[in-house]
Amino acid sequence: MLPTGAGEPRVVTHDKINHRSARWFPDGRRILFQGNAPGEASRIWVQDVAGGAPRPVTPQNVAGTQVTPDETRILARAPDRRFYFYPLAGGAPQPVPALKSGDIPVRFSSDGKSVFVATFGRVPALLQKVDLASGERTVWREAMPPDPAGLINVGPIFVTPDGRTTVYSYTRMLCDLFVLDRARKH
Repeated sequence: MLPTGAGEPRVVTHDKINHRSARWFPDGRRILFQGNAPGEASRIWVQDVAGGAPRPVTPQNVAGTQVTPDETRILARAPDRRFYFYPLAGGAPQPVPALKSGDIPVRFSSDGKSVFVATFGRVPALLQKVDLASGERTVWREAMPPDPAGLINVGPIFVTPDGRTTVYSYTRMLCDLFVLDRARKH
């Protein structure tokens, strides 16, 4: 961890896991991350920032790093490409039929009743709010830079829990074209 002010950086993990896609729990005391131990497939882990060994919370080949606002479950995609809630205290995963296999969950709404999902590789980037009980989808934002010249991709797109603020990045490829006329001499 790197301090935002004065202080020294602090190493949180002391293991051989390949850590990826980390996200803070709302309590700020734990980190949820995707990673794999040597010789194993990727899975989701919980790490206490005070120290100790990380704890696996899903089977192998499960991906995702979204923690519910009440911090009791995580939303993740299983090998069957479907989304499930995995209870952090253990137990069977619960299917989330409101989400489609191509959805990219960005974050839960502050009340936990909806999840914001994004698209990948779409221009403009689309952010939808999905009601987890009904499956109803509302287009929340479309993200597009003002100048589309050279635009290759828009995203990822992120949103605050209240849904009021979004940020996104985009990739463009710009180049110069030169015409050489061999008949002219300088």
